[in-house]
Amino acid sequence: MEFEYTSVAAIRAEGIDSTELPDSRARDLIRLASRRINDCTTQWFQPVWGVLRLSGGDSGILTAPQFIPILDIYLLSLLDPYSNTRDSYDSAEYVVHPYENEPWGRQIELFASRRGRWGGTFQERRTRFIMDQHYIADFPEGAGNVEFQGVTGWTENYKVINNRKLVAVLSVGDTSVEIDNVTGIARGDTLLIDKRILVTITGITGNVVEFEGMPQGVDEGAAIDAEVRDYGRVPLDIQRAALILAIFMRHPVGSDEEQQEEEALRLTSEKTDNYSYNLSSPGGGGGGGGGGGATTTGNRRVDQIIQRFVPPQYIGLV
Repeated sequence: MEFEYTSVAAIRAEGIDSTELPDSRARDLIRLASRRINDCTTQWFQPVWGVLRLSGGDSGILTAPQFIPILDIYLLSLLDPYSNTRDSYDSAEYVVHPYENEPWGRQIELFASRRGRWGGTFQERRTRFIMDQHYIADFPEGAGNVEFQGVTGWTENYKVINNRKLVAVLSVGDTSVEIDNVTGIARGDTLLIDKRILVTITGITGNVVEFEGMPQGVDEGAAIDAEVRDYGRVPLDIQRAALILAIFMRHPVGSDEEQQEEEALRLTSEKTDNYSYNLSSPGGGGGGGGGGGATTTGNRRVDQIIQRFVPPQYIGLV
């Protein structure tokens, strides 16, 4: 899946015209910048549908890997390690805390008893649930013993708008499409279409939403009645970081312009009399210090912006 945290239009608004940076290369740099931000934060900032195997820890709290925020749950199931059968939780059996209040995780909290989960009729299970509805139960300890089907990602202006559908075919290369209802959907939001296509809305006219174009790598469009969901927008700080990084990378590798720009960003001090200066190390910067994969994006300004999006290191007790 390709991530695009800023747009070609945003680059143009910064005074970089198509002569200096053609549209196709601008989009490539946007994707590269977005990927690098993901690597440094171990997060992603658009909604992504997927199936994850999570590990219960004999605790009533369950989080996704690297504390990636959970946006929506389609299905949550307990896996039997011996028979590999699934027993799905009812949506009334768990709650997902809004991550605006708890930014690290949007954790799943189980509050129905798991005792006797694999035995009894549905009615018996329902009776146990009613009896224990105020009991905070635990997800059984195990490796990959809880299956999560849903949407994850760190978004801003969080919302869950679903039950929307395309009323026209979406083809590769389109820059707009009509959906059946745009209530609650706003310019700047990222739409997840057919669970696999991400588009960022640049305008809305009637029920037609406009965007810059389908991401490359999408080899087919979406049919009429394809599912459309809206979970908010890319955080503004991440949009700014991607914009800075994409523009920073616009010069050809090894060119004088690239070298000069890199040295300017690494400049830590200089004197005016008998001119001298100091540069930071090429690998210096913020970025993934708290648990990210890469340590730096290569741009100090971007590293400083994304620091707060890096999850804290997990510290276990023994």
